[in-house]
Amino acid sequence: MSAMAVESFKLARSYILTKVWRLDPFLVIGASGNTATVIDLRTHPPTLHLWEDVSYLQGIERCEGGYAVLSRTGKDAGDIRFPLWRHSGERPDQGSLRDGLFYGDGRQHVDGLTSCGGGLYTSANLAIGYDPPYYLLHLHADGWHKVAIEPSMKRHDVATAVCGDSTEVLLWDGDGFTRQGDSWQRTFKLGLDTYDRPWTVAWAGERGFYFSRSDGVFRVKAGHEPELVTSRAPAWNLAEGPNGTLIGATVDRKRGELAYVINPETGKGMTLRRKDLVEPVRGEGTKIFVYSACTRKFYLYTWRLWVFDEADIMGRRMTKLPR
Repeated sequence: MSAMAVESFKLARSYILTKVWRLDPFLVIGASGNTATVIDLRTHPPTLHLWEDVSYLQGIERCEGGYAVLSRTGKDAGDIRFPLWRHSGERPDQGSLRDGLFYGDGRQHVDGLTSCGGGLYTSANLAIGYDPPYYLLHLHADGWHKVAIEPSMKRHDVATAVCGDSTEVLLWDGDGFTRQGDSWQRTFKLGLDTYDRPWTVAWAGERGFYFSRSDGVFRVKAGHEPELVTSRAPAWNLAEGPNGTLIGATVDRKRGELAYVINPETGKGMTLRRKDLVEPVRGEGTKIFVYSACTRKFYLYTWRLWVFDEADIMGRRMTKLPR
């Protein structure tokens, strides 16, 4: 296997990745207490841009005419802890966040931003500090409004899963919700009782999707219990790969594994190991493993950005995965 190592932005050891947003052909990397980094995958090698306008980035979504960004700005937010901004730049870090301030409240600590059914949602506590309960909020013209769902005492970030039939599932409070009329129903029992990692999901045919938790990768359909795909490869950023595969970053120091690709239909998969790279890997392990349909390349981030052609990864032999 051949790989091209691309020197990335030099990150300090204390740089803690909080989340990765895949906005193909861009990757947006958030970090605790730091500015975000935007990776433009359209260039070869990819170009890294520091996004200096933001601090403690909590969420970003494409919206009409640009991007909606949930983040502090460091300078202009005043007493607003996490305002929601909008800008019309082509790239996530282009355009001023001063272009549009939707709403903000200095009392709230928010977790995540997602678009579902044409609306924007976030999760926030309504008191000083970080303790639960957390409430699901929906953006209206005059600001955030509570959604009529019981507040969460456990997992409090928010995301969206899209099933193969285009059904959008709102992920919150450890489960999946679908809209039925004017109300939200808890239709997907995911069994996520603790905040062990950000939501990472991928579609799985009609009325279903894949998700990962600490004990493996699962497939779930509405009204059914989750079905284990494999316990071998719990992912930090589960995502769709080419040809119906699932990919994800993992940390297995004993086996030297960095990432994997699995075919959930055949139950086979392959792993990418440290020995597959042409230079030593430093740091604590894999942070990102994603596939871009725009460039048809895989990107592995381990304090450097490694780029693989699709054929280099998909040409490897897959073996049966243990349940």
